[in-house]
Amino acid sequence: MLDVDDLSVEFAGVTVVDAISLNVPDGPFGVGLVGESGSGKTTIARAILRLVPVSSGRVDFNGVDVLALKGRGLTALRRRMQVVLQDPDGTLDPRQRVGSALAEVLAAHRIVSRAEAPARITSLLTEVGLAPELVDRLPHQLSGGQRQRVSIARALALTPELLILDEPTSALDVSVQAQVLDLIERLRDQHGLAYLLISHNLAVVERLCESITVLYLGRVVESGPTAQVLGRPAHPYTAALRSAVPEVNLSGGARTRIVLPGTPANPADLPSGCSFHPRCPTATDRCRSEVPTLADIGDGRRVACHRSAEMLAGTLELHIKPTVDQLADHREMEE
Repeated sequence: MLDVDDLSVEFAGVTVVDAISLNVPDGPFGVGLVGESGSGKTTIARAILRLVPVSSGRVDFNGVDVLALKGRGLTALRRRMQVVLQDPDGTLDPRQRVGSALAEVLAAHRIVSRAEAPARITSLLTEVGLAPELVDRLPHQLSGGQRQRVSIARALALTPELLILDEPTSALDVSVQAQVLDLIERLRDQHGLAYLLISHNLAVVERLCESITVLYLGRVVESGPTAQVLGRPAHPYTAALRSAVPEVNLSGGARTRIVLPGTPANPADLPSGCSFHPRCPTATDRCRSEVPTLADIGDGRRVACHRSAEMLAGTLELHIKPTVDQLADHREMEE
């Protein structure tokens, strides 16, 4: 369905997304995009949606060259490809009632006639688990979970083929997160949805996505089937992310917490060699001087690491004893 090939994005001469490739097949299917803040996850989503300029690369959606679209063609594309953002407060007009917000979408894309709109709005609210009586509420009169459900209803109003979910639960408390995840899971199966799920929470990706792509400083460091990548990481960064999430099921027994030192480098001043090497507990002289290529390692997996064979063999010692400052940095990364 969606093929992204060698996508790069620059801001002020600084490359923030560097030759990213990924594929989202027909649904029901989920692809997870994970990494720390600043890794380029949201920029990739915005580039796919044509919300930021693309420096180079290709985005193909069911045979359509997305980057070549203009005017009506781009409008038609956005009906087929919808986004649900992290903070619904940023997408809902505070002065517009729920029913009006949904009616506006239906009218703009001519989904149903004006006479049919009320019934369609009631159906959408019911589908996302909201009472039809909420149609007259303003956003501030709803809870955070209800506002996010309204955002999901707006996206579903256009019957899209692809959803881009950008941290759809991170602004919600834990109990509401679980409800929204249940909703996404149910809608995925009912509608056969395909989606690109952006998240820093690997437990969410493990639950909702068949495939995962791990980013570090705008580059793919590992990708492949979710169960295999999380069950047996081939890159130290993936292993560190996984170890920070207790909910991820591990096939390898006891969990070893890996706390990385420092923070990601400045994209405008990347280190030589592998950009992860200043924080990597297994870096060698080769890592410091030679950029690893993203290579196939079988079973649909790809990894950019000089020591991936040792990682898979389990012969690398990844555990490092963190300092107080490192633990503080790690807690900040998780948040």
